[in-house]
Amino acid sequence: MEGYDDGNEEGSGEKLLLQLQKMGVENILIIVYLWHHTMPGTHTQDIYKNVLERGKDLLSILHQRVLEAE
Repeated sequence: MEGYDDGNEEGSGEKLLLQLQKMGVENILIIVYLWHHTMPGTHTQDIYKNVLERGKDLLSILHQRVLEAE
C-alpha cells in the first residue's frame, strides 16, 4: 500500500513518493513537517521546494545508513 498526503503543499507528497519509487525504497513512512510563518516575499513555490529538499535529504541519509549497515 502506498500513498501520500500533500497537506497544503500541493504536489510535494507525490514528488516524494516518486523519489521513493525511484530509489526502490519500501516499508517506510516519511513525514515532513514544515513550520513557517508567512513572511513578505515568501512564495508557495519556495515552501514546496523546501518540503522536497528536506524529504530528499532524509531519504539520502537513510539510504547511506542502510548501505553502511550491510
